[in-house]
Amino acid sequence: MNKYLQLFFAFSLYTTIALGQATRQDNSQEEFVKSLKNQPVKKFSFVAQDGSKWNSTELKGKVIVINFWFTVCKPCILEMPHLNKLVEDNKTSPVVFIAPAPEEELQIKKFLRKYNFDYNIIPSSLEYITALGIENFPTHIIIDKAGIVRQVFIGYADDIKEKLQAEIDKYK
Repeated sequence: MNKYLQLFFAFSLYTTIALGQATRQDNSQEEFVKSLKNQPVKKFSFVAQDGSKWNSTELKGKVIVINFWFTVCKPCILEMPHLNKLVEDNKTSPVVFIAPAPEEELQIKKFLRKYNFDYNIIPSSLEYITALGIENFPTHIIIDKAGIVRQVFIGYADDIKEKLQAEIDKYK
């Protein structure tokens, strides 16, 4: 992915969030959620920041929580302590936490020096983010053990940990 395109993407998202403008109307958000829910997850094959590999086919049998985020997204950063607690609370469960971001590895490394984020971080994921039609950040997707998207949460919520945990508990 072109470095300048990624920077433009990140700046555009940051500007949209900073100005408090929605990138998707409510009806459009509902249609977006409907387009994903109860459908097989779009196949992915990721290499995480730490070198680990995550493949949608190989993850069948586990609940997958995907958090779409980026490094200058203030709501994304605000929810990270809640998400880290969620990872901690599910250490012994068959749950995988994945966090695709559009930025390249170097930018994410710099970010992680300042902020702790315990998900499996996937740099340079703009192609997958775009293929799914993700326009609002953060966006969370819960995938059941059969690889079916069961829930989508769009935007920041103070109770995101509880919402995600309730969905995880339904499918683990």
